[in-house]
Amino acid sequence: MVDFLKLYKTKEFEKIRLGSKFDGGYVILDKLTNYDLFISCGIDNNIEFEVNFLNKNKNLLCLAFDGTIHNIPNNEKNITFIKKNITDRNTENTTTLSEYIKNYNNIFLKMDIETWEYKWLDIINDDELKKFSQIVIEIHFPWTLTESVFKGNCGKVYAVNKKLDLIKKFFKHHKLFHIHGNSACGHVSFESKILPNNIECTFVRNDLVSNYELDFDEIPNPKLDNINLQNTKEIKFKLNQ
Repeated sequence: MVDFLKLYKTKEFEKIRLGSKFDGGYVILDKLTNYDLFISCGIDNNIEFEVNFLNKNKNLLCLAFDGTIHNIPNNEKNITFIKKNITDRNTENTTTLSEYIKNYNNIFLKMDIETWEYKWLDIINDDELKKFSQIVIEIHFPWTLTESVFKGNCGKVYAVNKKLDLIKKFFKHHKLFHIHGNSACGHVSFESKILPNNIECTFVRNDLVSNYELDFDEIPNPKLDNINLQNTKEIKFKLNQ
């Protein structure tokens, strides 16, 4: 059930870390493409990643979505805050993103929306997913058999098989080039593998990297990754076994 979770590496592009040293920092492939939009979903009180990314892409517009806060801290002039949560329907307070991405084709997406990613993945189509050239996303409890935490956040229970099928949608047009386990959320044993409850993933669209190979290195990457919460320990695991 987890064989689809293939990790790759490339010498074409350098991997760098942007954002917080702890939670809120992400690893990306640098200088990948000419982005035409930056969408950030899930802000809370930390925009270090957004500021770092915009410093490298100075003319790029960022649309920042979060319905749980009133505004973003230290608002940068090229960040437009939209007080909406991401889900499977468009309302006054929620969005599927479809209306915001329809005129763009090389979008950088950052998403950390506390399990609502499944409802979003449930309705987004392939053509829309292909509009994202690079994606950093935290995926919550993908292999957890006890659903109570998930139900409390999202309001809808997906079986583990269904969640994994939704995650597979990323792999149709993108490859996984980085993965890190959120050290604050622990791990489980799933199909005889030790896997983090929450995984921070970096996906890149297939047409943008031509030279790549499977990555058999142990995770986390000691040069790029760090614990999410102080006084926790990194979760070590391997893919492609």
